[in-house]
Amino acid sequence: MERKKRKFTFNEFFFEATSFISKANDIKKPKMIDYDAILSFLLSAIGIEKILKGILYDINPIFVLKNPNFDVSSKAFYVNQFITQKNIPDLANYETISFSTAIQRAKLFSKTVSSNISLLKKIADTRNVIAHNISADVDRRFIRSFLLSEFKILINDFSKELKFRKDQFFTPLPWEIQKYSEEKEELEKSIKEVMTAKIKEHKIIWEKRKSDKSFFEEKMKLTLKSEKIGESITISCPSCNNLSLLYYKPDVEYSDRQFWVTGFYVTELECFFCDFNVWEYSEIDYLRLNDHLSNLFKDSFSNN
Repeated sequence: MERKKRKFTFNEFFFEATSFISKANDIKKPKMIDYDAILSFLLSAIGIEKILKGILYDINPIFVLKNPNFDVSSKAFYVNQFITQKNIPDLANYETISFSTAIQRAKLFSKTVSSNISLLKKIADTRNVIAHNISADVDRRFIRSFLLSEFKILINDFSKELKFRKDQFFTPLPWEIQKYSEEKEELEKSIKEVMTAKIKEHKIIWEKRKSDKSFFEEKMKLTLKSEKIGESITISCPSCNNLSLLYYKPDVEYSDRQFWVTGFYVTELECFFCDFNVWEYSEIDYLRLNDHLSNLFKDSFSNN
């Protein structure tokens, strides 16, 4: 029997997300000075993080807490239901999970998150650079590209999935609604064309090499040796079907001088046999490499 899809409620995280995203949209323009682009991006990143936490909060409020134990969660969310209000410590500053951890958790409940893991991770990392580094370190090209291309497409996808009105995040003009749809189709078509051509190009490279047995043996040894070094796992190459390396990094959460791994994300795919190589977030998301990584980890854990 098919499960009923959950209807999301407009909780506080979603409400606050609308304020940040709406303001980001007001600042964003085709021609922006660097300061406005960075400010608009920062506001949009905060808003998107709040959307992810809104998804988690709506399913179970403790999913947004770093420390979900009873003592913390009861005082964070249900203190008004206590039979006595005396001697209750102020937990207004309870710690919620990081943007990266929110991605790892929300991908289980949201197709929009699951389809855009690398993009969301890039947003989270860029937001951290803005907050903690000097402006010279900021990837301005990505910021402008995201704001002028993927920003509204991503928010529209969340609006559709969560069944919220678009004007709860920003007020599009009638002609813009059709434009967003066309832009999404154009973006998806462009990525598909690039990846199809890239896969075909490296298939041809492999066809020219595959008869060389010594070459095959050398690259196989190199692949297996590289896997043993760590932070990579073997996967069938999308182009030549030989073993390729899927590089990954852990997402780590910190609290009370302790840290723990909350998940993993793909940084690159490399094949020594046909030289196929991807590292751009759009290519990683197109090939669903983070899904492959999750499945590979599940298989390895279940076999131990």
